[in-house]
Amino acid sequence: MNEIMETSAINFATSFSGASAFYYTEANSNQKMRYENDYLCEFRVNYLEKTEWKLENESKYIDSYLCYKATSEQVVVNSDRTFRHAIVAWYCPSIPFSYGPNGYNGLPGLILELQVRNITWGASKIQLSKEDKIIEKPTKGKLITEEEYIKMISSPTLFDR
Repeated sequence: MNEIMETSAINFATSFSGASAFYYTEANSNQKMRYENDYLCEFRVNYLEKTEWKLENESKYIDSYLCYKATSEQVVVNSDRTFRHAIVAWYCPSIPFSYGPNGYNGLPGLILELQVRNITWGASKIQLSKEDKIIEKPTKGKLITEEEYIKMISSPTLFDR
């Protein structure tokens, strides 16, 4: 019984953090897709979220890479009130890819550390290769919009699927 409770807690924490999703962003367009596998169903969620970054005048090293701080704000609106959560990203201009963890992007370098609410994602090992890697666009799961996904997970009949 204890093992089941621990596994459920880990699965819940993983889902809550967004770590259970895979993110896909097309380099030359605004198209973003998130692959969700919530143990009951698989979904490909199209979304258009764009983060408005403020570039700060702070820097630090992550591994041996000089990174710069960028900040933004996540606004969450529910039926009771509006919440505002700080977003802090540390990006590395010497790695010229405008991507980062959890679907965040749009900075002039790879995001090596990201803090959203009380969750931090960070690079633990950086290994660059000159070899081209093809990242396939997700094809499994039902294709839905972000609005459809939010409506579905907010539904009281969520577990009736």
